[in-house]
Amino acid sequence: VDAAGRVLAWGAFTQVDGEARAGLARFLPAGALDRSFVPAGGDLLFLPPDGRAIVRRTILGPLERDGFRRYVTQTARLLESGAVDTGFAFPSTLDVARANWLLAAPDGRLLVAAFEPNDSREQNLKLVWLAANGTRLATLPTVFSEFTRLIALPLDAAGAPVSNDLVVGFPIFYGRPNVIDAAQLLASGELLVAGAFARVNGVARPGLVRLLADGREDAGYVPAVEGRRYSTSALPLPDGRALVFSLAFDGGRWRPRVQRLLASGANDPGFQPPPDTVAPGSARLADGSFFSQGRRFLADGWPDLNFAPQVRLDGAATTAASGILTPGGRLWIGGMFTSVTGQPRTSLARFVPAEVAGITVGPRGQTVVAGRDAFFQVAIGTAQAATYRWTHDGATLAGETRPTLRVAAVRPAQAGAYRAVVTVGGQSYTSEPAMLVVVPNTTRLVNFSARSRVVAGGAPQIAGLIAAAPAPREVLFRAVGNGLPVNPGTAALPVPVLTLSDEARQIAQDRGGAVLPTVAALARSVGAFALRTPPVTPGAIYGSAITTAIGAGT
Repeated sequence: VDAAGRVLAWGAFTQVDGEARAGLARFLPAGALDRSFVPAGGDLLFLPPDGRAIVRRTILGPLERDGFRRYVTQTARLLESGAVDTGFAFPSTLDVARANWLLAAPDGRLLVAAFEPNDSREQNLKLVWLAANGTRLATLPTVFSEFTRLIALPLDAAGAPVSNDLVVGFPIFYGRPNVIDAAQLLASGELLVAGAFARVNGVARPGLVRLLADGREDAGYVPAVEGRRYSTSALPLPDGRALVFSLAFDGGRWRPRVQRLLASGANDPGFQPPPDTVAPGSARLADGSFFSQGRRFLADGWPDLNFAPQVRLDGAATTAASGILTPGGRLWIGGMFTSVTGQPRTSLARFVPAEVAGITVGPRGQTVVAGRDAFFQVAIGTAQAATYRWTHDGATLAGETRPTLRVAAVRPAQAGAYRAVVTVGGQSYTSEPAMLVVVPNTTRLVNFSARSRVVAGGAPQIAGLIAAAPAPREVLFRAVGNGLPVNPGTAALPVPVLTLSDEARQIAQDRGGAVLPTVAALARSVGAFALRTPPVTPGAIYGSAITTAIGAGT
């Protein structure tokens, strides 16, 4: 969407409302096709606020000395009419095919990430400031290195990813990808840059870096990614915060996670959305909300309950691919669909804000295992200021004054009826009760281990536990880790040695027993992830195990 509220749509189409439009069309704020915009064609790369689209075109080049004319790829800017702007000149030494257009500054400058002269070396990837007419203003000296777009994960016997002490970047040998995904110009003049890189100017900055105006990394900004995770992407925000998307090993599987970092780089403890939240590839909308995987999410990561369209393609459920918000609050979605909430809509639909009195979507009841979190949410049909409070079995919950409620690590005493009380303009509305049912945690698998790299000759990893039950219970202990380094042909690492003691004496010790059939069967019975058997390939998981009965004690 441009500053005038006009929407530019790009896709695989040749006509719009009976008029020829080769994959690019502009719509007026009211929704009608802008018939004055007849684009010269090309793949849309970027739309600056002034509405002059940047496109990539493949055209037939001039007659060459050998008598042939060849196709060439060029970057062009389209005028208000859609014609090619002959006054726009993209630097000829930059790799046109792999340039990523990142942002437009308020003063008209454009920031691109592009290889110069080619993608044969990581060091050739540059951040370049362009003038509004496309000419080069400055090339930042920033050097991005150790690109990692893919990761290599060891698999278990069923083909599912399993734990690994080292997540290894997959090297790219034949042409480097442009790994600079996004950038945000901050009010301070600094740049917050996200992408699939591990180092910046030789300093470890996996996936996210804040650059000073001269291209040097800000040494005071060290992103705090929670726990042991592999960061897959990040989304810088205008205020200096950032969403970081990652994979975390949980319950025997790699699972997606998202966290929000403060402008300092520290984790934002106030960002605690429900599990179903924004995902990689999310787009930030003009009001600070997000469009992700066909859904809209509020700025705090909770879903927009008022936006729940039924999107279908020839009767089959599908999702919208993209969404934008115009200055008037209208939400446009695009994708491969033929109907939206029962109305015929081909690939493009628009939603308008509407005022509805009171609560539109109330909190939902749920059944939660003890020790896990419960999430409640209420939505209202107005943008007017509102106050919120929550009650549990009629009693007001102190400090809960938001439209969302997270009950952390629920206990049986927290079961019951939850209601939201919303006040708008002096009028109060109370939701229907949402029942929280708390069921016992009957799982036999408890993971209380710490993750660390234990190497030969180094300090051991020591984990402790206290058994409260006086009657002895059978317990399975496992220690797992890489049996071989990732590079083939090098010496095998020792299998981890597991030793169990009761403070004063050693009870048991094992080396490699986790792969025994009896232990593997026991591990499966309690839900523990399987180890590869036999572990003969690089990166395979070796493990040791002890099964014993323990009673009360340490």
